[in-house]
Amino acid sequence: ARPDTVDGLAIDVPDYARALIEAFWPGALTVILKAQPSLAWDLGDTNGTVALRMPDDELAQAILAEIGPMAVSSANRNGQPNARNILDAATQLGSAVQVYLDAGPVRSAFPSTIVDCTAEEPVVLREGRLTAAEIEEVVAAYRQSANATATGAEEGLESDRDESELDASTDTSTEPPS
Repeated sequence: ARPDTVDGLAIDVPDYARALIEAFWPGALTVILKAQPSLAWDLGDTNGTVALRMPDDELAQAILAEIGPMAVSSANRNGQPNARNILDAATQLGSAVQVYLDAGPVRSAFPSTIVDCTAEEPVVLREGRLTAAEIEEVVAAYRQSANATATGAEEGLESDRDESELDASTDTSTEPPS
């Protein structure tokens, strides 16, 4: 999913999740969000969630750009090591997959980091190529920036309010009161 298509696939996307997407996509970040009710993909029992990722792979991005978001899983069986090349994937998945696309070996031995973003606080479900500390750093920086912006806006309102109170209490007219 591209950052601009997230809202078509998910609802109630927290701002901290958008900050993570901005910081780490394309790349090794999978975010779990509340799925759009209109999402018609058969994703199994997901409890109303969808896991989204934008891979850092030119061929995958070209395919996604051409056909749009896809519902896919990792190229390995649950509990098995990540497939590093097409032979690994075919050995694990065999005829359960109709088409294999060989783009050469994967660049990283680490899987994506999975972050549950369905609540007020993010929860790292699986630490992969991105560490929990990197996730926490981006969320903390986002919150600090959001707080600074909110504080600045509040101070601006207070400043405006102070100026209007001053204007109302200071009569500089030269006409005598009637």
